Amino acid sequence: MAFQKKPEFGGATISAQNVNHDGKGIYRMIEKGSSFILNGIKSNGELKDVESLLYGKIYGKKSG
Repeated sequence: MAFQKKPEFGGATISAQNVNHDGKGIYRMIEKGSSFILNGIKSNGELKDVESLLYGKIYGKKSG
């Protein structure tokens, strides 16, 4: 997961090189403004509010 946690931080970037995989089981949640680079191939984020998904009802304990 890559997302902007606080307004004063920019978007996040995850970069992984020399990763061998069969294409199965590569799950990522990348927020708009963040990116994921796997073996030199960049994916820009398309999701909104990944933090709520991570800490909310869907994937984590509801915060607040």
